[in-house]
Amino acid sequence: MLKKILKFPLTTCQKVIEWRQKKKSISLLSERFGGNVMNMNDYEIHALLHISRTLDRLEDKLDIIYDIGSNDGLWSEIFALYTGNNVYAFEPLPKMIQLIQMRSKRIPLIKIQPVACGATWSHTNINEDNFAPSSSILKMTDLHTEEWSFTGKSSALAVNVTPLDDWRIKNYLPFPSLIKIDVQGYENEVLTGASETLKKTKYLWIELNLKNFYENGSSFDSVYKKVTGLGFELVDVVDLIRSRKNNQLMYMDGIFKKCGQ
Repeated sequence: MLKKILKFPLTTCQKVIEWRQKKKSISLLSERFGGNVMNMNDYEIHALLHISRTLDRLEDKLDIIYDIGSNDGLWSEIFALYTGNNVYAFEPLPKMIQLIQMRSKRIPLIKIQPVACGATWSHTNINEDNFAPSSSILKMTDLHTEEWSFTGKSSALAVNVTPLDDWRIKNYLPFPSLIKIDVQGYENEVLTGASETLKKTKYLWIELNLKNFYENGSSFDSVYKKVTGLGFELVDVVDLIRSRKNNQLMYMDGIFKKCGQ
């Protein structure tokens, strides 16, 4: 029997092991988060594992979440599965809103907010990139396109920008327990417009850039100082991304918690 097994290529054995591990993971996730997990693809399953493990480390109960820069709504869907509560998905791009709407049909807890968040009210252009996650109100730098050659082809799209504080009041949104911000260099503007909301928010999940990927974009130092100045402390870092060219650390996500809570 051992001889027969050894005849199989190692890659085939690895695939069998990976398949069994994946099947076990899906079974456990389905047991915890419900039948919607069965409709997820491999990338979505991986994201669910990653996000749920990150949130589990907080050892806290989360309810309402604001997902600012929701993109296609995957994170909003996972947040809704995790909390069993409403997730407010902020996204200005019509193409992405359509994708979020598809997810919200499966999980009605996703509440779409079709607007960009910033420091002040304005009507401006967003650079809608062919690779949607790279879209930004700010102009992309050469460094960005050098690292990710499939980005940089964009078109201007008019969007409404509003401070989160004003939008929350105008639309009677409940205060969140966690705010996730992923807005491609526009983090400081979002934070400025959310100062009152953040007073009632316990956790913040935000991108921290060590490289300048967008002109006048928010840096690690500027975001860290602003967030800690608002009464938060850094409790975790995830998704550390390094350059494929020189292995230098480029950006990461920081998890912050309100001091004393």
